[in-house]
Amino acid sequence: TQWVNDEARSDAERIAGEQYLESLKYNGGASDRPDVITQIETHLKNNEFPEASDLTYKAFQDGDIRASTFQSYKSTVIPNAQNLEGNVYFDDIYISGQFDAYDKSISSGKLGGDVTKAIIARAFLRKKLLAWLDANADNPIYESKTGEIKKQEDFNTHFDKQIFLIKETGDYEVLFGKGQIKLPVKNSVKLLEEKTNKVETDLKNAPNPTAQKIADMTLDLKKLGSADFRSKYKITKEQFKKEHGIK
Repeated sequence: TQWVNDEARSDAERIAGEQYLESLKYNGGASDRPDVITQIETHLKNNEFPEASDLTYKAFQDGDIRASTFQSYKSTVIPNAQNLEGNVYFDDIYISGQFDAYDKSISSGKLGGDVTKAIIARAFLRKKLLAWLDANADNPIYESKTGEIKKQEDFNTHFDKQIFLIKETGDYEVLFGKGQIKLPVKNSVKLLEEKTNKVETDLKNAPNPTAQKIADMTLDLKKLGSADFRSKYKITKEQFKKEHGIK
């Protein structure tokens, strides 16, 4: 109350403070209504942050969402969603694709009572990633011509690390499944890129199978009799010579 009544408070801060005081009167529901969560998520997807905030507050008052869900939305999810607007690192298809999957899981209603876990995991990931960007805003290692590429790769690696840490708690199998994963030292896309580059290099350095076969058959022209050559290669020596210009 003292904070709200301080003359230094802006109108927005005062309203938020009054809403917080009012929220202390309510306990929220015993579960989250999927249709209400879907409406909140739709507002967030459309960057309608005041509408998302108002609906979250009303849903809490009406007992349509739990207190923990209300607190997650108001303290982390909605503020972080506002900070993501226009953030190019979160627009990377590897990152945005996975967040879109979480968004769909939350809005689908299929998670039932586990929807809060999905909301918390998403909020945790965004919070950690935004903190990483803030900490590396002036990092000199990203100032070169290829600095932005490296920064995105390191950002993605940090994302993978947070997924690993969440999974290791054992509380989020509904989102990430069972089984162990390795602590990433590089992001998944970078690792796949390195593997495909190796395959490409191996193919370039490998002997040409057709050329090798012709070379082997050419040697056998001298070593094998006509019958044995035909039995092995299903072609006569004469036909082979004619097809490959051998005299």
